[in-house]
Amino acid sequence: AVQIKLMGELANQYDVYYRVHIQNYGWLDWAKNGAMAGSSGLAMRLEAIEIKYVPKGSGAAGSTGNSYIGNQGIDVSKWQGEIDWNQVATAGKSFAMVRFFDRTTGDVDAYFYKNISGAQSVGMKVGAYVYATARNTDQAAQEAQLIVNTLRNRGISLQYPIAYDVESDIYQGGLSPAEVTDLILAFKNVVESNGYKFMLYANKSWLTDRIDMSRLQDVDLWLAEWITDDKPTYTYESDRIVMWQYTSNGHVPGISTKVDLDMVF
Repeated sequence: AVQIKLMGELANQYDVYYRVHIQNYGWLDWAKNGAMAGSSGLAMRLEAIEIKYVPKGSGAAGSTGNSYIGNQGIDVSKWQGEIDWNQVATAGKSFAMVRFFDRTTGDVDAYFYKNISGAQSVGMKVGAYVYATARNTDQAAQEAQLIVNTLRNRGISLQYPIAYDVESDIYQGGLSPAEVTDLILAFKNVVESNGYKFMLYANKSWLTDRIDMSRLQDVDLWLAEWITDDKPTYTYESDRIVMWQYTSNGHVPGISTKVDLDMVF
């Protein structure tokens, strides 16, 4: 990882943008004025650095439309506690997915509002996720309506999707793939009919064996498949993967606990 800053009079006249080329992945997105650029959590070799200077305030250095990896972010809940969002943003994280519902209390996550406002206050983009506790389509629709109503009543805007987190043997363990897929579609229909973007979060096992993906071919996926020493990337094959949660053992300045790390493509 690298951090590059200008000093003295140059810092008043120019912004410095830089990006790194990572083994097996290609160019990551641009970082700016001291933010971190690198393959955090990937254990991949840094192969090149590109640096550009532009007049102060004139905008980004260029397009990264052909990059395999886009912006890097995190997903958080009450378990991360108090977060210093300035440090998180300075560390190069550009988005946060924030947990909405706390199944242990049956209420909104204790840090949902604080995490949303904290991330947005430092210019990070924000989405939300709902951990699925539904066992039938009516309950799934109710979960979707609850977050939609809460966002509207609180005047909260999202830049990233509302994700439905489907991974619970406790709640969906006895359901068939067809029934689980029915839940997902019920949630999706409420979210989209209210003008929000939908995304499905699941791990490879659920996507392969527990969900009928033939009925979800137009659904964007947030894949949970963690890297290991012998598996440096994900192995689930789909052209609908738009976000990848690649570790649960991330360390980010401003967060005192381990945190999930994500990339958006």
